[in-house]
Amino acid sequence: MKKITFSIALVAIGFAGFAQIPEFKNTPMILKSDGTLDKLEKQSASIRDKGGSNPFANAYSYGATAKSVQFISITGAESPVKVDPSVKFVFKANDAEVDPEGVFIVYEAVIARKMREVYVKKDFGRNVKDKEVSLSFEKIQPGVYKITPQNLKPGTEYGIVPNTEGASKIVYLFGTTGEKPKGKKK
Repeated sequence: MKKITFSIALVAIGFAGFAQIPEFKNTPMILKSDGTLDKLEKQSASIRDKGGSNPFANAYSYGATAKSVQFISITGAESPVKVDPSVKFVFKANDAEVDPEGVFIVYEAVIARKMREVYVKKDFGRNVKDKEVSLSFEKIQPGVYKITPQNLKPGTEYGIVPNTEGASKIVYLFGTTGEKPKGKKK
């Protein structure tokens, strides 16, 4: 009996060592160094078009390919949530069998007219992949994953976008601490 009680206690300590599990499904949270979780800025947004991607412009472009840019516009030039560029996130998936790599995409935001824009599609110019952040995933327990973004830049704004179809999105936002690197504007 003592061995069973001891084994149960070890398993409980193992789960407690990770600290908290997000309460809500498909809601990424900041994993702080002490194992506790913190919220990201959360905004509802919709995908918008700019350039010639509207049907009228495409219909009258006389065979030329019209410029098409789809983006999510977010209120405010910067997030009140600031994290270290080595931040890690945790999320609980809808289903324990889900492939975590298909749930979220992290994009660097572009600041335009005191708004943040997260580009999700570009037909001309640079590919949207230029602003996409590589992620690595670690399974914590069934359906719960730790996300480690690769190469976040200091002093930069980012958006975590659910990888779903449709014009309406909930976007999770954060900025990194430090000074933004100098260089060519992309």
